[in-house]
Amino acid sequence: MKYDVCFTIISSATTPQADRLLHKIAAVNDCSQVIDFDTVAAHPEYLFGRLYMTPDGLFENVLFAFDKS
Repeated sequence: MKYDVCFTIISSATTPQADRLLHKIAAVNDCSQVIDFDTVAAHPEYLFGRLYMTPDGLFENVLFAFDKS
Protein backbone atom coordinates (compact mmCIF):
# COMPACT_ATOMS: atom_id res chain seq x y z
CA MET A 1 0.00 0.00 0.00
CA LYS A 2 1.40 3.38 -0.98
CA TYR A 3 -0.36 5.37 1.78
CA ASP A 4 -1.21 4.16 5.26
CA VAL A 5 -4.47 5.97 6.04
CA CYS A 6 -6.57 5.62 9.18
CA PHE A 7 -10.26 6.46 9.10
CA THR A 8 -12.23 7.82 12.06
CA ILE A 9 -15.89 7.33 11.25
CA ILE A 10 -18.46 9.25 13.29
CA SER A 11 -21.53 7.03 13.41
CA SER A 12 -25.11 8.19 13.44
CA ALA A 13 -26.32 4.73 12.43
CA THR A 14 -29.85 3.98 13.55
CA THR A 15 -30.12 0.37 12.40
CA PRO A 16 -27.99 -2.71 13.02
CA GLN A 17 -27.42 -2.96 9.25
CA ALA A 18 -26.01 0.58 9.06
CA ASP A 19 -23.82 -0.04 12.11
CA ARG A 20 -22.42 -3.24 10.54
CA LEU A 21 -21.64 -1.34 7.33
CA LEU A 22 -19.65 1.31 9.19
CA HIS A 23 -17.69 -1.34 11.10
CA LYS A 24 -16.93 -3.13 7.82
CA ILE A 25 -15.55 0.12 6.42
CA ALA A 26 -13.43 0.64 9.54
CA ALA A 27 -12.14 -2.94 9.26
CA VAL A 28 -10.10 -1.88 6.20
CA ASN A 29 -7.09 -1.66 8.55
CA ASP A 30 -6.13 -1.87 12.23
CA CYS A 31 -6.01 1.85 12.93
CA SER A 32 -9.46 2.82 11.61
CA GLN A 33 -12.30 3.19 14.07
CA VAL A 34 -16.01 3.92 14.47
CA ILE A 35 -17.07 6.32 17.22
CA ASP A 36 -20.72 6.88 18.06
CA PHE A 37 -21.95 10.44 17.43
CA ASP A 38 -23.25 10.81 20.99
CA THR A 39 -19.85 9.78 22.37
CA VAL A 40 -18.08 12.39 20.25
CA ALA A 41 -20.62 15.04 21.25
CA ALA A 42 -20.01 14.28 24.93
CA HIS A 43 -16.21 13.85 24.57
CA PRO A 44 -14.89 15.79 21.55
CA GLU A 45 -11.35 15.23 22.80
CA TYR A 46 -11.60 11.69 21.38
CA LEU A 47 -10.89 13.23 17.98
CA PHE A 48 -7.77 15.16 19.01
CA GLY A 49 -4.27 13.97 18.25
CA ARG A 50 -5.09 10.88 16.26
CA LEU A 51 -2.96 11.78 13.32
CA TYR A 52 -0.71 8.76 13.08
CA MET A 53 -0.06 5.38 14.65
CA THR A 54 3.39 4.12 15.58
CA PRO A 55 4.51 0.63 14.52
CA ASP A 56 3.78 -0.64 18.04
CA GLY A 57 0.13 0.46 17.72
CA LEU A 58 0.22 3.66 19.76
CA PHE A 59 -1.32 6.86 18.50
CA GLU A 60 1.02 9.86 18.39
CA ASN A 61 0.26 13.53 17.94
CA VAL A 62 1.78 15.78 15.29
CA LEU A 63 2.16 19.43 16.23
CA PHE A 64 2.22 22.06 13.53
CA ALA A 65 3.47 25.61 14.09
CA PHE A 66 -0.02 26.91 14.93
CA ASP A 67 -0.47 24.14 17.58
CA LYS A 68 2.58 25.19 19.60
CA SER A 69 1.24 28.37 21.18
